[in-house]
Order: sequence, then structure tokens, then C-alpha cells
Amino acid sequence: MSLDDQFTFPFGDYEADLSPVCERLVREEPVVRVRRPDGDTAWLVTGYEEAKQALSDPRLNLLEVSTPGSRRLESTEVGPFEVDLMEVVQGTSLRKRIAQSLTPKAAETYERRLEPRIADLIDALVAAGPPAELLHGLYAPITAEFVSEWLGVDPADARRLHDQAHVAINFDTHSDDELDSVFATADAFFQDLIASKRSTPDGRLFSDLVADNDAEGSFSDEEMAKLGFSLLTNGYDTPLNAVVLLTIRLFAEPSAFGHLRQNPDELPDVLEEMMRRTPLGPSGVTVQRVATEDVVLHEKLIRPGELVLIATDVANRDPRVFAPSCPARNPDQAQLWFGHGRLSCPGRAIARMLLEMVLHHLLRRIPAIEPAKPLDSLPWRRGLLLRGVGELPVTW
Repeated sequence: MSLDDQFTFPFGDYEADLSPVCERLVREEPVVRVRRPDGDTAWLVTGYEEAKQALSDPRLNLLEVSTPGSRRLESTEVGPFEVDLMEVVQGTSLRKRIAQSLTPKAAETYERRLEPRIADLIDALVAAGPPAELLHGLYAPITAEFVSEWLGVDPADARRLHDQAHVAINFDTHSDDELDSVFATADAFFQDLIASKRSTPDGRLFSDLVADNDAEGSFSDEEMAKLGFSLLTNGYDTPLNAVVLLTIRLFAEPSAFGHLRQNPDELPDVLEEMMRRTPLGPSGVTVQRVATEDVVLHEKLIRPGELVLIATDVANRDPRVFAPSCPARNPDQAQLWFGHGRLSCPGRAIARMLLEMVLHHLLRRIPAIEPAKPLDSLPWRRGLLLRGVGELPVTW
């Protein structure tokens, strides 16, 4: 018997992990039609191979989500720069410029520049003594430093705009006036920054993008401001939440943490496995698409205009593919934190560099670090596109 239309998505508030419904669906019906609270329906993809197929199929289009009147997760319409920035700049020199700033070679440059700052921040935590707060004492400052090195935005401005961006990426719990205010502030900031980069180029990414666009004339200054805000939001919010979530996962799995303490050289493999087991999205869904043609996925016919929700967090735990929990990653299957195929996250090399670098230095300097309060009492932020907490207190 089909499970189509038997469940309303999302399946409830499971802050630290996945809903039991997700675990059932990935076993019994990895592509299923679900109801939405507004009465509409969507296709939910939870299987690993099915998710990879959906992520790779060009007929399931991300940019369509920004089309007025299109189906989407958010109740408020979102612009193309917020939905798929790299697709918007396709065919311009800006896309190549952004991609070049995110390569493994570029990651090595950022790592050399950021390592002294990480050491200083951890030294300050140690000098102050336990307890300490990692989110604001280490993770947010170093992420802001990365955005500064990458985009050419002052770290203090990056943190301020990031705090406002939480409103911008939390459409369904803020009023239109609040959203308008955030976007107006971001627009004014980046319009001023565009003028500053024109008069005084600094060799950072946003300065180069302004120069490239001035030469090509592909986008207006208003559109370039949207591009800048989208780059900042993705470059700050994603790695910040990722390192927090991975730290919580390591605290929650003493065997993996102990393995890492005994085998620090295995950090990349251990983190890859931790990513596989750590949900990024609050509902398990990290990707949405709209069908532009008929698509058959796991014997289900998806019609043009229908919304497809790809639950990569659930697919990463597909029992048909992955062995039970183990300290190191499964070498035969790639986890889907960074997507799959042609639309894989372009910043995956940078994200891995930041995660490995920060956790390497933290565990080397404070090997006895542990949570200062029960993990189930952490203040989870609600309504965001990515999971996150308001603080992460630790001791040693």
C-alpha cells in the first residue's frame, strides 16, 4: 500500500535529529507525495540513490523556485540571487571569478591567513579559563574573518549583517516589514561597498566582481548588492552552523570523539562520517526543486510545476546504502552535505578547510574539551533553513 498523501510535511519539531517518520519513509517509500499545511502537496525524496538522481536531473530546477507563483517551501517569494546565485551568474565572468575563489588552492591561501587568528582566539579562551562559549568566542569570529578575507567585508560588518540575515533566511516567522527593513539595510550597505570598491579596489572577491561587472554590464548595482548579500549569507551562515553542528555531534558520540583524540590524523575521514550522520536542515530537507517536465523517480511520476523536496539529511542515513554507525566514513559512498552532481556546493573545499582547521586546532589545544551543560538543554534556533543553536558552552 502506497504511503502517498498520508503524511503532512514538515513532520514536527525534531531539533537535534530527524523525525521518526523520515526514518520510516527512507526504508519503505523513498519517494512519496506529502501534504503541506497550506493544503498543497509536494514530493519528498528520502532515498540515497533517488536523492542523487534528483540532484543531477536538470528537469528538476532550483531557479524555478524563485518564479512568482511557483511552489516553494517558504510562504514568501524569494529572489533568484537568494535561490541559486551561481545559476544567475551563469554565462558571465562573475561565475568563473566566484568559482576560482572557492577552489582547493584558494582554500590553502585562506588557511595560511586564518591559522594565526584561530590560535589567538583559542589562546584567549584558554587564558580566560573554563567555562567558555564556543559559538561567539571562536566560531563566529573566525567565520567573520574568513568572510573578510574572501569578500573584502570588514569582520564587524560581516557579523552584524549575518545577524540580520537570520531574519532574511527565516521568512515564515518574520513580518514583511521586518524583511523589508533587513533587505533595505543590506542593500544600502552593499551599494556603499560597491562605490568604495570602485574607488579603491582591494583585490578581494567583491572588489573583483564589481570590476568585472562594470566591464561587462551584466547586472545593475541593485542586483550586485543582492549578489553581495547572498555571498555573505552563504559564506558565513553555512560554515558557522556546520562547525557548531559537528561539534555537538562529536560531543554526542563519545566513541567517535575518543577515536579522534587517539587518531588526530584521521580528522578528515571522521568529519566526513560525522557530516553524513548530522542533519543540516531542521526537517531533513536541504534542497528544493520544481519540475519543468515530466520526471519519473522511483516509479513515481512527477508533473511539471510540482515541488520536489530532497531530504539529503535522510538520504545520508539510508540503511540500504550505509553501514551502521562507525568511527570513520564509508569509503564507498559520498555523503550529500554538499549536494551531488553538477549543482554540488561550489564552496565545499572552503567549508571542509574551515571545519578541519578549526576543529584540529581546538582539539589539539584543548583535548579535554566537553559540553558545559547537557546537550538536550541547548537553545536551538527555530525556523531557520539550517539547524543552529544560540550558544555552545564548553568546559575542560
